[in-house]
Amino acid sequence: MDASGRKGIGSIEQSYLAKADWEVHENANTMISYSDFLGFLMGKLLKTPDVLKEYLPAKAVELHLARDIHIHKLPHSLWVPYCVGWSYAKILRLGLITPSIISKPARHLSTAISHLINFFHLTAQEWTGAQAASAIDLYAAPFVRHDGLGYGAVKQEVQKMFFELNYPTRLGYQSAFTNATIMLEADKELLASEAIVGGREVGQLGDYLDEAIQVARAFFDLSLEGDGRGQPFTFPITTLMITRDFDWTGRRWGELTDLIFEALARRGTAYILNGYSTDVSALYAMCCRLTLDISKLTKVTAEREAELKGAAEEFREALARGRAPRGMWAMPDATGSIGVVTINLPRLAALSKGEWGRFEELLLDRLAVAREVLRAWRDRYERSLKQGLMPMTRIYLGHLAGHFSTLGLVGLPEMAANLMRDPRLWLD
Repeated sequence: MDASGRKGIGSIEQSYLAKADWEVHENANTMISYSDFLGFLMGKLLKTPDVLKEYLPAKAVELHLARDIHIHKLPHSLWVPYCVGWSYAKILRLGLITPSIISKPARHLSTAISHLINFFHLTAQEWTGAQAASAIDLYAAPFVRHDGLGYGAVKQEVQKMFFELNYPTRLGYQSAFTNATIMLEADKELLASEAIVGGREVGQLGDYLDEAIQVARAFFDLSLEGDGRGQPFTFPITTLMITRDFDWTGRRWGELTDLIFEALARRGTAYILNGYSTDVSALYAMCCRLTLDISKLTKVTAEREAELKGAAEEFREALARGRAPRGMWAMPDATGSIGVVTINLPRLAALSKGEWGRFEELLLDRLAVAREVLRAWRDRYERSLKQGLMPMTRIYLGHLAGHFSTLGLVGLPEMAANLMRDPRLWLD
């Protein structure tokens, strides 16, 4: 690198250390550190028009820089996708298979929890956004019984997970962005699924509901306690299903019911999915406030499914499991979002100068450009998967066929004010 290049890097370094650039604090989960500096430096060197146009459509890059659209998670999204839901059952069946070391399927609760923790840490290096696992309470429950554990030991293992998932182990000196879904009795079909210990079936998940209640109790107890200073745990984000089978009176769950609402009242602990007002069985849910309709996945053609080869049967199982209640932060197994492109509605309204026809024209154009970005991303990520950039994903997922391409919208109230040429609509 020549002298001018070195000076450029030095200038970037000074800007970072002085916190003079707004992007130093663009991600609230990162902390000032050498690791975060590397990510900041990488972004400044790669998020240039020339580099971006090597990977994305030229018009999309221009519109991103002009703020008509926002292409999320750059520069990492040039190579790896956004968010994903993992099958805890598959981890329990296979054990933890990594490029460097292989662990047999867990036979004890401590190992089952450790495998999930380390799995999240590994896959966080292959995805730019959230990682999720569903029904952790139900899948952990058989280990509780087979180990003969009391509540104190169960709480200790869940506490280990809470602390270790919040240590800043990810690039940027940040915690892995994780979700843990508590199911309990929300999904009757899931309760009939295989319980797994040591990689083998040991009955059905519904056989271990008493132990699942202990695991859920530990989640909410620890949420109330917080860390060593009493600070709330940021991760894992807990999603709780509220359906008609929720035990409002505590007749089946005992003290857990009151504990849940105490934790919600004092800490805002969990994300609640209201199964009374929402057809939760028809939703796929993603990270970052995105909720999607799983019925779209049922339209996958036979040709597309054939491309999955050995993963076809797993994909069909994932579609069936998708009928379970899901929440925004709780991606179902084998799905998620490859990425998000957001449309800046207020800017388009301002550019249209109050003309609805012009606004419609601009919106359709930006949506078409965003779609091209998402198509380019999908092709890129499929190559990344095949070429070995995502080794854990290749083993535990193997395809992106169940992942959505996501369009975002921002600024609807400001858009209305700009379009109607009346700022008071927003100010008032």
